[in-house]
Amino acid sequence: MGEYKIEENIVLIVYGSVSINLKERFNKNVDNFSVVYGGWLNNRDAYQAIYNSNLVIFPGRHSVYWEITAAIGKPMIVKYWKGTTHIKDKDNVFFFRRYL
Repeated sequence: MGEYKIEENIVLIVYGSVSINLKERFNKNVDNFSVVYGGWLNNRDAYQAIYNSNLVIFPGRHSVYWEITAAIGKPMIVKYWKGTTHIKDKDNVFFFRRYL
């Protein structure tokens, strides 16, 4: 198996809400350098964030943002929900079926 090198300049930007069950642990990891919490965005800013991302991850329910991300070909990881596999028309969508 080949060796993979992860770039050191990876930044995780989280948008939306954080579950109350995870909020305390999540907040401890936000350092505004490599992990940034952006909160809720308006539609224009959300579209811009998707467009500027290298990878988009949606752990929640299906939304129009899934459709847009898939349509523009951005690599994305989404939680599997029955009836949502129609967005896998391209090779840029990966479904995960359970939480790790």
